[in-house]
Amino acid sequence: MAGGNDGLNTVVPYSNSQYYSYRPRLNVTRNAVLPLTDDLGLHPNLAGLKSLYDQNKVAIVQGVGYDN
Repeated sequence: MAGGNDGLNTVVPYSNSQYYSYRPRLNVTRNAVLPLTDDLGLHPNLAGLKSLYDQNKVAIVQGVGYDN
């Protein structure tokens, strides 16, 4: 995956138990997540992005894709 991004470990559904059961070794632990809402948070390495989000300078849009 040269240049790939793991969306579920970027914007983490940390309140969803299925996320942890499907990714027992590849998950971001609940206590490491930078919370955005009660359900979603950012990977801990994205503190700069979280700061911008808190200042209303960044928005997160999930589920964006294309037909191909």
